[in-house]
Amino acid sequence: MCGACGEHGAVDWARPFLASVPARGAVAGAVKALARPGLRVQARPGGWLVSAPTGRTVACAGLTELADAVRPWVAPGSYCGRGSGAVTVPEPDARRPVRIHVDPSRPEKLSGDDLVVSYVEHERHLLAELARPPWSLRCYLAPGREPDLVDDEPANAADLLVWLALTQPEEAVVRGALAEEVWLDIEIRAGHVVRACARR
Repeated sequence: MCGACGEHGAVDWARPFLASVPARGAVAGAVKALARPGLRVQARPGGWLVSAPTGRTVACAGLTELADAVRPWVAPGSYCGRGSGAVTVPEPDARRPVRIHVDPSRPEKLSGDDLVVSYVEHERHLLAELARPPWSLRCYLAPGREPDLVDDEPANAADLLVWLALTQPEEAVVRGALAEEVWLDIEIRAGHVVRACARR
């Protein structure tokens, strides 16, 4: 994908926040701030073009693809907001929040807003389902705990997204400012992004 004809990549959890070329440019800047010399990342309509120090060039449609392409040449370390830039504030989310309950004494329920499973293994399976289509297009995991990391500066939003994509934490709840009174709310469970929303 070269980006000339729009967005044709797989559904990516960060796509609503990277819907504009300036937002993707901010992400490119955030990657470059963490990269070794020789790595080039250019924002394009529909994604990024990565030129590796080896001479290899890769077109990336989503943030996950971008992180995979640049990971050998970056060292994210601990989170540090560098003011790489703001990202897109998406339209209000039409998806619905769902909760997962693990309770062997109740019958399994896999529809509605309260899902019930009997075993932790089944919960892990549901978390994986929530992180990909078709579930990720209709619902997300309801907030259930306080954030581990909060960044109040909208100019750091691209840094926060890039850091999460590169480090791939197993468990995390992160909140970052997108604009005045609008927050980026992300939860990762069992290595899956189960919530990535703009909260007002």
